[in-house]
Amino acid sequence: MIQPTTFSQRDPRWFNNMLGTSKELTIGQAGCLITSIASALVDCGVPTDPDRLNKWLTICNGYAEDDRLVWASLEGIGLHLVDLIDCERVSAPLDKIAQALDYDQFVITEVIVGAHTENPTSHYMRLYAMQQRGGWVIDPWRMPGSEMVGLERYISNPAVGFVGVAIYESRHSTRMWPLPGLDETALHQERICLYRED
Repeated sequence: MIQPTTFSQRDPRWFNNMLGTSKELTIGQAGCLITSIASALVDCGVPTDPDRLNKWLTICNGYAEDDRLVWASLEGIGLHLVDLIDCERVSAPLDKIAQALDYDQFVITEVIVGAHTENPTSHYMRLYAMQQRGGWVIDPWRMPGSEMVGLERYISNPAVGFVGVAIYESRHSTRMWPLPGLDETALHQERICLYRED
């Protein structure tokens, strides 16, 4: 198994940076989704990290309501949304998820952490490998260097444990666009590139 890129939302380099245009939430507090996506982007050749992706999403209308990801906005940097599956009331389609991984697509899963406590929390992770009753995830909540963990740590049965699944595929080979940094010219170019025709 080739080791994937891992990021922690609690990395001190971006922990305290605000998520989108939120006035309350930081990447460290609520950036599990963009941190998981940054991992996938690097593995398909986009030079980024959670902080740079957050800046890009903020500038290029990748957030709605301050800090809620617009799933399809990632087209602008080479990730095509193949499917967005709500699994709260139906079993997760494990065959489809396994097939996506076999096709080198990227799978972001949503689980409920602390489901049987007073404060259940929605949490996103990148699913990296699936087996019969488990697999491997990259959990962005874990500290840097310890993000890769067994799925069974969170759920015993993925069919009922996943409450949401997003499947992306790379379209990066035709879109070599810079992500924003501190340079204003690069940010301007990125905005232009977002709307450029293939």
